[in-house]
Amino acid sequence: MYHYEAELALRSYMPKRLELGMLFVDVTEEGTTLWELNKIPQDEEAFMIENGAPMEVYIIDNDDSVIAEPHEIGWFDEGDDTDELREITLDDINYILNEFEGWVEIEIIEDFFDEDEQVIPNMYEQKVVVRLLTDEEEE
Repeated sequence: MYHYEAELALRSYMPKRLELGMLFVDVTEEGTTLWELNKIPQDEEAFMIENGAPMEVYIIDNDDSVIAEPHEIGWFDEGDDTDELREITLDDINYILNEFEGWVEIEIIEDFFDEDEQVIPNMYEQKVVVRLLTDEEEE
C-alpha cells in the first residue's frame, strides 16, 4: 500500500440558500473548528454576515491541485493497529486541521501519477482513504 502526503484545504462558496449539514468555520487563538449547520436560521443573510460563507473540504497536493472533492472524502484509516476503515468524522477533520495543520496521507494506487502528473488516489466505494501523517516512508 502506498501513501501520498496531501493537505485538507477549506474553500468557501456562496450558496443560494443555507441547508442543513453545511460546514462553517470558527478560527480562534485556540485553533480552527469546523461545525455543521443543524438549524436553518430565520435571517440567513444576518447569519452569514456573522458566521461567514459555508466551507467545503478538499484534498489538495503541493501545487494546490485538487486530489479529492468534498464528496470523495470518506474513509479514515486509524493506522497499523487495525485493518478496518471507518467513516471520517468532523472531529477527525478538526483534529487534523489543528494538530497537523491540515496535512494527511492519502492512499494511492501504486502507479500514482497519470499522464498529466496528477496524483491518483485509491478509491473504496468512490471515496478516498485518509490517515494521519506518519514518520515512515513507503518504498
